[in-house]
Amino acid sequence: MATGRYKVMLDLKGWREKWAIMEQEEDRLARKMTVEESVRLYLSLCHSVAPMIEETKDLFLADREAYLADWRERMYKLTCWLQKQNGTATEPA
Repeated sequence: MATGRYKVMLDLKGWREKWAIMEQEEDRLARKMTVEESVRLYLSLCHSVAPMIEETKDLFLADREAYLADWRERMYKLTCWLQKQNGTATEPA
């Protein structure tokens, strides 16, 4: 029977082995899934975490808004760069 530090090390080893198995299964599924299945899984995950996002809305709202503003700025710069590459001079929407 394992005790103390040795037991903790065995527990960690077990978790690492389980984690490795999960990663292998994830890789296998990623290669096997169609785009539609991947999107369906993604939306299912979004649906399952939506209540937690709603519960923590006030805690992380400022971070989310900052991230969204940064994302919008990056998309604007990308659009401008793509238009420059394509030779179009219209202002991005």
